[in-house]
Amino acid sequence: AQAEELARLVVGLAYERKRKRMPLADALPRLEAMTEAAGEMAASPPPSLAGAVAAGADADAERQCDLCWSAPRSVRFACGHALYCEACVPRVLERDTNCPACRQPALPIAATE
Repeated sequence: AQAEELARLVVGLAYERKRKRMPLADALPRLEAMTEAAGEMAASPPPSLAGAVAAGADADAERQCDLCWSAPRSVRFACGHALYCEACVPRVLERDTNCPACRQPALPIAATE
């Protein structure tokens, strides 16, 4: 059931035409709910994931703000990219109003915790 829901979510986000595409603001709460449900079903990861958990520390470094490297990437743009922390986004948007990753208009839509 979760795989089917995830597939529907991916398909909704991947539509080529914007009017058929699911807005990211709608997809994020659904994905968070799916993640919570999956966490409740498996209180601890299987032993085969022990290496993946150890690799998670390296992934944390990749999630730091691209500008200051001292805070997590906490602001997501409408295009889906999350590159900067809340403190750095205003400075970035003063220089350029496009996302540096895809050049679409950089409209902040969500601040994560």
